[in-house]
Amino acid sequence: NSSFLGKCSEEIIIETCIVAMTDISYLTPRRKDVFNSFQEVLRTFYEQLFERGTLLIKCRLSLMLGYYADNLFLRDNDLFVKTINFLINSLGKKEEQALALQSADTLKTVITDPDLVARVEPFINDLFHQFKVITLTIDLPQFFEILMSIINSYADSIDNTVVFLVIALAKRVEAEMKKMEEEGKARKNNMIINQCWNVLRAITEQECFLPPYIDAIEDAMIPMFRYMDNPSAIDFDDDCVQVIACFVKKRQNVSANMLQIFPHLIKFYNKYKGVFGSLLTTLNYYVYYGAEIFKKDRAKVEMVVKMGIQSMFITENPVPANNSEGAIILQLLLQQLGEGCMNEFIPQIMTETIKRLGGAPKADYLTRELLGVLFCCIMNNPALSLGIAESSNILGDLLQFTVTQATQYAHAYDRKVVVLGLSSMINHSPAPEEVKKSIHSILETIINLLKKQTQDEVTKKQKRDKKAINLEDDDESSEDEEDEMEEDKKKDTEFDFMDLKDDVNLTLDLLQCRIKGLDEFKFFRTIMNNLHGQNATAFLGVINSLPEETQKALKSIMNSQRVQVFDKGYKHHVVRRICKPKKPTTLQGQQPPQQIREYSKRQSSSFIFTIYEK
Repeated sequence: NSSFLGKCSEEIIIETCIVAMTDISYLTPRRKDVFNSFQEVLRTFYEQLFERGTLLIKCRLSLMLGYYADNLFLRDNDLFVKTINFLINSLGKKEEQALALQSADTLKTVITDPDLVARVEPFINDLFHQFKVITLTIDLPQFFEILMSIINSYADSIDNTVVFLVIALAKRVEAEMKKMEEEGKARKNNMIINQCWNVLRAITEQECFLPPYIDAIEDAMIPMFRYMDNPSAIDFDDDCVQVIACFVKKRQNVSANMLQIFPHLIKFYNKYKGVFGSLLTTLNYYVYYGAEIFKKDRAKVEMVVKMGIQSMFITENPVPANNSEGAIILQLLLQQLGEGCMNEFIPQIMTETIKRLGGAPKADYLTRELLGVLFCCIMNNPALSLGIAESSNILGDLLQFTVTQATQYAHAYDRKVVVLGLSSMINHSPAPEEVKKSIHSILETIINLLKKQTQDEVTKKQKRDKKAINLEDDDESSEDEEDEMEEDKKKDTEFDFMDLKDDVNLTLDLLQCRIKGLDEFKFFRTIMNNLHGQNATAFLGVINSLPEETQKALKSIMNSQRVQVFDKGYKHHVVRRICKPKKPTTLQGQQPPQQIREYSKRQSSSFIFTIYEK
């Protein structure tokens, strides 16, 4: 209405025009003549509008850019970059909060728009240089969300400028800590610190940043890790523990910086009264990737042993799940560090584990992990451990419980521990009396557990194959089939966290340990061959006295081995049976032709078939 506009100020007229163009943004690109004229106006009056315009006009321009960014200045990249810089520069203007909030919203839209990735990507590192300056002072929560969006969308295009951003984030955390200390505030629940850590964790989780820039990023974060000296005074201690784990895992070794931080981890443990939480994964990586360092440093081993034993007895709820974590970390130490390093700790570990086995509360999954500690002790040093078990009068109970509960071992890791432990037990000479008396049940237990391992692996393969077939036939599948697939997917990927044993199973799934790389089938076969070599008559007498079905299963196991296969692009180790080819038959007992005999000889190395192949 011309009479309305004639009575308005220039600011209102310009603002009204910008809002009107924003309202019809879905139509404007279709009219090239109108859109080109609109672009030309923005280009001609860019300085007056974007640089010298009033706060109201800048806010409307910022809003408008969110709707036009994918089509604006397609042939003028410099002006497009200049426009993005306008949004970035608006973020840090505390006196113009409305403009900062609108610009943050628009910038996030631009950054996350898939249609704009190709336009933003070439100058993403220039943006990071600007962000590192703003990071030191900005209080806008949306700014950190923008950083997260950039990291998730453009990580592959970001160079070492990410290091400068990490430095800026670390400085900001330190500045906020000092500010709270000066103001006499509790150094907790600071939103800016929490958001800085969200960004830092996102950076450390990106493969394109770690390991390429791991040294520089680790050095930049050391000042924040020093706050772990008093974790009770901060609320980002869990962030520190998780990022430390990330550094150790990405390096696959323990750096000098991480070694300096290690003694402080027990303070985190004490803060949470013996509940490991995220610390379990961190200690797992320290022990797994730093085994050689631990073997030479008794104090570090003693510290972890102390933590593991203490956790087996804590009374914080849920008691059995927390106690299980203590047992798992002890198993890990015994597996990784070998006989010489753990000898002095085995008596204490076994004594305390036996004590906890007799205590309450106790769940089946906790009992299995406690027994796993004893079996790991036996694997580590059979003579010492069996001697302690005999003197404590628990060897018989250990064997009896293991035999009766063997069918309850649902996790492959737990079954493997039992198989390796029992195999080490029967291989020890001289064999304890309890082992001699229980030899038949021990062998049956091992064989049944190995059968279960194979059956589970076959079941998993069938599920993978079924999913692959369902994906290929997705277009032809009915709605009922799709619902069934969704239900199966839910069962496979979701855990019932009301059931605490699922938490323990998840921990075992994620555990990094030497035992997962051991072939329990090969280990058992080696033990059996050793026993046969020592006393063939006695050995065969025991084997022949086993039930016929068990003997058949044993024969299959003795002719099986784990092999590496590639299935649908994934690498798996599966159990296969090694079969020799039959010799070619000939008429009237004649020898086969020379060519066939040579072929048969060449092929006699191994033909591989699945044990349970139909």
